[in-house]
Amino acid sequence: MSTALKRSVQRSPVTTQRPLKLITSPVRRTRTFPFICMGILFVGVVAVLLANIFVSNTTYKINDLNQKNEDLQSERDRLSEDIAYRQSPQNVHKAASQMGLVPADKVFFVTADGKVVEAREDPGKNVGTVPGPRADTRDDVRPNLRSDEKLPAVGESGKDLEAPTVKTP
Repeated sequence: MSTALKRSVQRSPVTTQRPLKLITSPVRRTRTFPFICMGILFVGVVAVLLANIFVSNTTYKINDLNQKNEDLQSERDRLSEDIAYRQSPQNVHKAASQMGLVPADKVFFVTADGKVVEAREDPGKNVGTVPGPRADTRDDVRPNLRSDEKLPAVGESGKDLEAPTVKTP
């Protein structure tokens, strides 16, 4: 050790130890921290409530749109069945007869090159009747079971309609 240091160590008088004190600046207690915490909590609860309301509202809209979609699909199916029923040969023949139309004496076809050609009946072909719906269903509600609407009976009281004949010239 150095001599100066030895002298200071040797010369230091014995002192009594005093307790140590922590010197601090005066603490200002603010009341803003609890209010900040309560504000954050309140904003979080309101945000969750609004999100829940938005999700519920959207769910109801989706359910309404799904119900409308099902109703429209059901209506489309009903109308498709109605069109198919009315386009059957028996119904077309009956509607044409009611409008005063008669089967043509001669039938003509237009070919791909634009020529009009008269159709000739095949002598070996057996022209019969056009089969109608089963006789036991003619007075029933139409085939669409989703509706109670009745359509006119096809085939006029159980008789099959005669197929239009093509007369040879």
